[in-house]
Amino acid sequence: MREKKQLTLEQLADLLGTDRQHIWNIEAGRKNFTMDYLDRIANVLDVSLSEFLNTNI
Repeated sequence: MREKKQLTLEQLADLLGTDRQHIWNIEAGRKNFTMDYLDRIANVLDVSLSEFLNTNI
């Protein structure tokens, strides 16, 4: 979804107030996160949480 929105890891991290490594770890499945944080990511990507969760990889 991040790539479809043409955002780099660093751009998304900046929008979320975190670092690129943190986002990379989430995308790689190496980092756990809360539903609140997932909601923040969906909001930054300008998609609904249900749309975000139903994204085909």
